[in-house]
Amino acid sequence: MNRAEKALLHLSTVLLAVSGLSFATMKYLMKTADPFAVIHHPLQPYALYLHIWAAPVSLFVMGLIAKDHIFGESRRPAPRFRRTGLLSIGSWTLSTISGYLLPTATGEGYRSILVGTHLTTGGLFLLVYLFHLVLAVRFQRARRRARQLVSVSAAGYNSSETNSGREQPPSVEGLA
Repeated sequence: MNRAEKALLHLSTVLLAVSGLSFATMKYLMKTADPFAVIHHPLQPYALYLHIWAAPVSLFVMGLIAKDHIFGESRRPAPRFRRTGLLSIGSWTLSTISGYLLPTATGEGYRSILVGTHLTTGGLFLLVYLFHLVLAVRFQRARRRARQLVSVSAAGYNSSETNSGREQPPSVEGLA
């Protein structure tokens, strides 16, 4: 993935997580004195709007990275982080499907199943996505350290100061 794709992916995920968590908190955990109130907090509709507007961005970004990152990495002989990637994309898919079906739910039982599925798979996606990122960052740092060790040891091999008490490595100056 290039930097723009990563930035869009992170931005859409943050927007979905913040708006989804805040909306769920306002709708399901906050209560008002009015027993007939549908809105439990003045910002509840705006959290829902943001969540609904961020969802197509997330859908677009997942489609954008599907060929190179999702399917490309899964075809590698030794793919990195395959389990977290598959769990992440699977939970994201279930969350997306249940989220798009929620406005069509008319029966209370059907709606409660969709809400439970959406909340569970959305939360699972967020946790697995964060774990996937942590693994990727740790891998990148380890790879960077390995490159630094190789370059430092190669520089030391070519340096005359590090070999001061030992025999010098062969030189290629007189061969041409």
